[in-house]
Amino acid sequence: MAKDRLICKQCANTDMNKMNFTEGGKYLYCNVCHSKTPLYDAFVVYKEDVTDRVEGIITMAQHMMDSGDYEHAIKKFKNALELAQDSHAAWWGIFVCERAFAAYYGFEDQYGNSGPIVKANILIDLIQQYANPAIEYAGPDIAALYQEAIADDLQFIANVANGTTQPPKKKRFLDRFF
Repeated sequence: MAKDRLICKQCANTDMNKMNFTEGGKYLYCNVCHSKTPLYDAFVVYKEDVTDRVEGIITMAQHMMDSGDYEHAIKKFKNALELAQDSHAAWWGIFVCERAFAAYYGFEDQYGNSGPIVKANILIDLIQQYANPAIEYAGPDIAALYQEAIADDLQFIANVANGTTQPPKKKRFLDRFF
């Protein structure tokens, strides 16, 4: 559905908190790009469906993620969520990046603690914050893929909760030969 909306013609800003009227309301001043547009020219039909823009942002974020630039990828995925809160791909992208960060840092908490319980707690938080919304907003086929992707993490969490997860045994040098 489309509706009339004020938009900066220079930078496509639609945030009214970053615009103000000047010269008695004759012009719209954009605080983002610092342009001045006559008010009659600032009204446009703005489509609420921003799918193409969101898909472009997600594609950029996925390229960043693929190249290992998780920090910037997360920022892009969050930009996509600002435009479309129901973007399962953005939620999933954040989950993948945040999980990669957690794995890189050895699933340590903010106090430097690690181990199966800490890892399980970190995974629970990541799944609740990011993977669950991705599953909720995705269609049934994609949701099933997401659920399959987190199945090992969920099994690990269940094993920790049941007390069946043992810390990995350290291999001794002689274990290689026997």
